[in-house]
Amino acid sequence: MPASRDDTCPLAHLLDFSYLVPDAPATRLLDLQATIDRLPTAFIDGLLGTTQAYLDALARALPTGVLAVGDHSLDRSGGITQAKSALRLAPQFRLDSSVEQFDGVDCVTLCTPTDIFATSSADQWALIAPVALTWRYATPSGQVVISDGPALAPGTVPYDMIPLQVGWNDGEWQTPTAVLGASETDPVICPTGAHALNVAQAQTDGLRYQWPVTTSTAELGCLFAGSDTEPTTGNPTGSIALVLYRAGALIAVNAQSHQVFPTLPMASAHERDLALAVAPASLP
Repeated sequence: MPASRDDTCPLAHLLDFSYLVPDAPATRLLDLQATIDRLPTAFIDGLLGTTQAYLDALARALPTGVLAVGDHSLDRSGGITQAKSALRLAPQFRLDSSVEQFDGVDCVTLCTPTDIFATSSADQWALIAPVALTWRYATPSGQVVISDGPALAPGTVPYDMIPLQVGWNDGEWQTPTAVLGASETDPVICPTGAHALNVAQAQTDGLRYQWPVTTSTAELGCLFAGSDTEPTTGNPTGSIALVLYRAGALIAVNAQSHQVFPTLPMASAHERDLALAVAPASLP
């Protein structure tokens, strides 16, 4: 919008958008104030309820996994443990209300992205949902052993920021939708595993490792495949490392990944089979 001394419209001050227009800074951008913290409380409550119902439905739609004897998981304190008997494994996705701001913008559990290129329209609103993943363990007969086991080790952020699209129609919020990766079955498990992998990698010497392949496995796991990279070109070099995220635990699938992450446990036979079933023959 052109500058005017009489203009009382709110302007965008959060970011420098001058690169968008050739005659900046004379051109200004109007702030339409479409952020979640400006919604009336009743609208916020309705949106939170609709979003949590969507996350519950996503988790229920996933097939139950099996934690076989020897498989790895996190115990209640976040330490690595191995199953001594077979257990049924199921994820739970919960909106985390501890996030107060995202990129400097106030959150009301849900957050508004500050990226002006986030896809919003008259029918769809882009939002960011902080989602905490927990794991439910039960015996084969259905007796619950742990109702909300941790998904991340201590020292990691206990939630992941998931982008959503939500619509408003006939006075009601519509069911949100999340964008899935090409080889992902849900929007939460692999991003949570990626966060765990990033934290683990920051504590090793393998900082040049890149992980271009992320794919969901059967029975609620996520496999990361990567390799060392040539420092000048960034091209992959050396053997492929395979790391499995499952039941909160990061697991080294092959010798290469155990070399990069010597403190990770080696995969059980069941975990290795899950990983190798989707492992790539080469990296892109």
